[in-house]
Amino acid sequence: MTAFKDLSIKWKLMLLMMLTSCAALLLACLAFMTYELVTMRQTMAQELETLAGIIADNSTASLSFKDTKAAEETLATLGAKPQIMAAAIYGPDDAILARYLRPGAFPGTIPATPEADGYRFAARRLALFGPVLMDDDRIGTVYLQSDLSLMVARIQRYIAIVLAVMAASTILALLLASRLQGVISEPILDLVGATRLVATEKNYAVRARRRSRDEVGLLIDGFNDMLSQIQERDRALEAAREALEQRVEERTRELLQQLAFIQLLRTVAALANETTTIEESLRACLVAVCGSIGWPVGHVYMRPPDAADRLIALPVWHLDVPHRFAAFRKITEGMVLKRGEGLPGRVMESGRPAWIRDVTQDPSFPQARLAQDIAVRTGFAFPVVVGGEVAAVLEFFTTTTMEPDEKLLQLMAQVGTQLGPAIQRRRAEESLRRSEEKYRSLVANIPDVTWTSDSSGAIVFISPNVEKVYGFTPEEIYSDAALWFGRIHPDDVEAVKGAYRGLFESNRKFQIEYRIQRKDGAWIWLYDRTLGTYGKAEETYADGMFTDITERKHAELELQKAKEGAEQASRSKSEFLANVSHEIRTPMNGIIGMTDLLLDTRLRPEQREYLDIVKSSADGLLTLINDILDFSKIEAGRLEIEPIDFSLRDCLDNTMRILAVRAHGKGLELACHVLPDVPDAVVGDPGRLRQVLINLVGNAIKFTERGEVVVRVESEAPTSEEAQLTFAVSDTGIGIPEEKHRAIFEAFTQADGSTTRKYGGTGLGLTISSQLVEMMGGRIRVDSRIGRGSTFRFSVRLGLQRGRTLTPEPPPPQELRDLPVLVVDDNATNRRILEEMFEGWRMKPVAVDGGEAALMALKNAARGGRPFRLVILDANMPGMDGFTLAERIQGERELQGLDLIMLTSGGQRGEAARSRQVGISAYLTKPTRRSELLDLIMTVLSPPAPGRRRDRLITRHTLREERRRLRVLLVEDNRVNRAVAVRLLERRGHSVTIARTGREALDLTRTRPFDVALMDLQMPEMGGLEATAAIRHREQVTGKHLSIIAMTAHAMKGDRERCLAAGMDGYVAKPIQADDLFQTIDSVLSRSPLEASAERPSAGPPPARRGELFDRQALMARLEGDSGLLSEIVELFMKSAPGLMRDAEKALHGRDAKALERAAHTLKGMVANFGARTAFEAALRMEKMAQKDDATGARAAWASLEKEMARLTKALVKLAEEHAA
Repeated sequence: MTAFKDLSIKWKLMLLMMLTSCAALLLACLAFMTYELVTMRQTMAQELETLAGIIADNSTASLSFKDTKAAEETLATLGAKPQIMAAAIYGPDDAILARYLRPGAFPGTIPATPEADGYRFAARRLALFGPVLMDDDRIGTVYLQSDLSLMVARIQRYIAIVLAVMAASTILALLLASRLQGVISEPILDLVGATRLVATEKNYAVRARRRSRDEVGLLIDGFNDMLSQIQERDRALEAAREALEQRVEERTRELLQQLAFIQLLRTVAALANETTTIEESLRACLVAVCGSIGWPVGHVYMRPPDAADRLIALPVWHLDVPHRFAAFRKITEGMVLKRGEGLPGRVMESGRPAWIRDVTQDPSFPQARLAQDIAVRTGFAFPVVVGGEVAAVLEFFTTTTMEPDEKLLQLMAQVGTQLGPAIQRRRAEESLRRSEEKYRSLVANIPDVTWTSDSSGAIVFISPNVEKVYGFTPEEIYSDAALWFGRIHPDDVEAVKGAYRGLFESNRKFQIEYRIQRKDGAWIWLYDRTLGTYGKAEETYADGMFTDITERKHAELELQKAKEGAEQASRSKSEFLANVSHEIRTPMNGIIGMTDLLLDTRLRPEQREYLDIVKSSADGLLTLINDILDFSKIEAGRLEIEPIDFSLRDCLDNTMRILAVRAHGKGLELACHVLPDVPDAVVGDPGRLRQVLINLVGNAIKFTERGEVVVRVESEAPTSEEAQLTFAVSDTGIGIPEEKHRAIFEAFTQADGSTTRKYGGTGLGLTISSQLVEMMGGRIRVDSRIGRGSTFRFSVRLGLQRGRTLTPEPPPPQELRDLPVLVVDDNATNRRILEEMFEGWRMKPVAVDGGEAALMALKNAARGGRPFRLVILDANMPGMDGFTLAERIQGERELQGLDLIMLTSGGQRGEAARSRQVGISAYLTKPTRRSELLDLIMTVLSPPAPGRRRDRLITRHTLREERRRLRVLLVEDNRVNRAVAVRLLERRGHSVTIARTGREALDLTRTRPFDVALMDLQMPEMGGLEATAAIRHREQVTGKHLSIIAMTAHAMKGDRERCLAAGMDGYVAKPIQADDLFQTIDSVLSRSPLEASAERPSAGPPPARRGELFDRQALMARLEGDSGLLSEIVELFMKSAPGLMRDAEKALHGRDAKALERAAHTLKGMVANFGARTAFEAALRMEKMAQKDDATGARAAWASLEKEMARLTKALVKLAEEHAA
């Protein structure tokens, strides 16, 4: 292939033509020979088939008679066919009947048995099997074998002919190619010749001759065009070369100038770095610039640091001939130029270099006349910029007039740029020097000692004043590392070393106080703190300072002693107050109790009046005692807020109900207005909130003769975790003078300043309330005027219960939707409260302020086809009271069938009977609970049960009676707890079934239906949580739901959440309070399982009075005064407690933590029923110790519990005997 590439175009064309022609001819011959070969094979096969047919026809007789001889004779005729090598005739049994072999043929070429009919080519021969038929029946087979000699001979003749034709064609192609290649090669050779000529002679005027218009002709045209362009380019290059030489000369001159300028910049930079002051740097710059450009005069103006628009001429000059320019220097020095004045002022104003062609002709040049006398003509100046401001201006002058040189000005601007950082650095160095001097002076005079330490703890710098504090000089500390850590107090050294390690290992700054021994042996206190770490030269350092606080420590010690003395005095005071309180309470309880008993007997009016005064005075004194104790706790800082989950509306309802008697006794309206968006499920201290409200509302009632007292509650955009609630207590009382607004929050302040003091003072209540509100995250304030009433406002922050809805109650019944109701009340606040309540229940309320308006509204509604279904009446209204209005309504024919509900503030004797007489359906005293009013309305609107008439007045009492009787499952293993719960439930008419273990409860719920289950948590066999989980798992199949309420004496944080998470619906804490229990049952049965839970979980039994083992009053209140039940549970306690104590003692000695925990838990629940706080706490401590497997702590708790149980047993026996007597 390489040899072909190297051939000339002539030979390449000839070879290509010859090869192409021969290849085409060869392919044609091969195709023809292939066709002939196929045709010949088919012809031979046809001839052999014909011959076989002839032999078969002639062999039928010999085969029929098996005449071998006749068959051989038939085959012998094949001798006339020289190409037949062998033949054979096979009989019906496939045996050879006769055969034929060409002389010289090998006998083995005939197959022993016939094969399939048809011909087949083998190596150098053609074989054929054919049938011998007679009457279309096969009687034998004919076999013929022929050689291929005829076909081979014919192929050889064809090959000879093809070779001859190929040779002739090649010779012809060679002759034609040698003649035709010249058409292509000759123009190319001409082009090559022209190319060689151009290459050797460099003569681009040569042109190649074009012979044709084909591609070669186009190539020659392109070549000639290229030569023309090269010729033109050479001419242009020649001209460019000449211009370049000229520019090189110019660039060389410019480069030399640039090098001179660079040298100037280097000189300026070097001189600026070598000099030590700003003035020296500027003077060196003047010398360098004047020497470089050859100008004789250079001068500096500087902007003072305290002036932003003035330049002062400095005594910094360069003068080639000093005496010649002495007068110019004299008049210039000390000159002050404003911004824009003179050449320097213009530069300062623009911040760019400036040029004056002839200063003598420039009117703004101050020294123009003098410059003319000394032949100063052209001048320029450039700025030195530091921090974006012009700090100095350098001006230069020459004695000749020169046109402005922009390049020179640009170069000088760069000189100013180079000089700026140097001046800035000099200023920084000067400032640093002054700062260092100031720092050293400050360090030498401040009491704090500053230090620097490396990572090993060695002091590498310490301020000189360390000698005053420590007694050692800095040099002594540097030379001996042990003078620092080695003299730290042994009790403090590890803490100090740990602080230093944390500083260098974690960059954790520290503040630490420790003792160290001075040189004179005295121990002093140091307050040491670090400022942070930094790296320098692959080493880490830390800066810090310490202060001698020995005097402060002595003062703190004295202060601690004084504080302990004050605390002891406070404790003594508190104990004294508690003792006095207890001593006062004992006779006061007797006074109040006996007074209550006397008031229940028949008395003359005069006697009842005296006893009312006695009871009022005793109640006031008891309230004062409680306030004094709270005030004492506040002063001592021991009053705490205990946040728990509670219902805000229930808390407010209970508080209003307590105060309602006092308000109604004075004929006052008492209302509580809680806006709908106020959350209900909150977290806080309901007791302290109730205390504040009772105080504020109580004061409002006390200072109000007529009108109303209203509590309003609003919410200020609650978040997901807490709400800010604002409470406002408004009254229509006497009001408070503005000058006493602050004083009323002080102890024992008289709001009524008159001599007679009709209303009395505020006592400690407002002072305590103010402190409580602040502890709950708010503040209290008052808005009041004389004769216009008062409004006390306070705000508190309350948490929101997790997993509880913010709405106070479930959606209202569908029956109330769009129900028209008329509200009749002369008090606007009451109307608004009822309107909002009814609108929340999707009712259609209309409110009017009196009887006449009510009658008109009722008649208009009836005539308009939209009559009212329900009327809510206020009993006490001016003009026409509620009872009169009810009579008028019943007397109107068109108003028959209305349900009337009477709300009264007084609850006076005889009102219920009068309500029945005038046809009122229901009667309720204010304040009313939302749930109570809803139950009342639903009872009024619902039809009576079949077979029963509703002819009696519906009241709060009848509502309670009509509640459904429940089937209650009580799951409790403690006999005392069971007895209390069973008696309380059966008193309310409920059916109780008892299970003693979780396993029994599981079996009972499988076979019997229950409305609610009260489930203890810790029981043998199966606990309450496990039983609840099993019940809930079973309910997934049945689709039912049993309401389960947890009962536990755990009183531990997280108990309520664990119960709800286990699938329980509510939670009550032991000891069981009747109100809490039934309120929880009502809540669980009326709400969805997710919403139901006890609102006020108890933290344990109520505290007993001082000196008492248990709270007798709380116990009797819990048992609802049932002496029989008291005797029963005391008897159960006497039977159960000894066995439980033995179980606990056995578990304690056997180190069985689980058994000890179970026994302690049971004992804790048992004593909690009696309100025995001390015994409860001892059992709780033992339970916690058992949970922690703390044997030592458990033994200590056991000793305390054993002692308290003995005391409790004696007290309970005595109590039971007293009640039995």
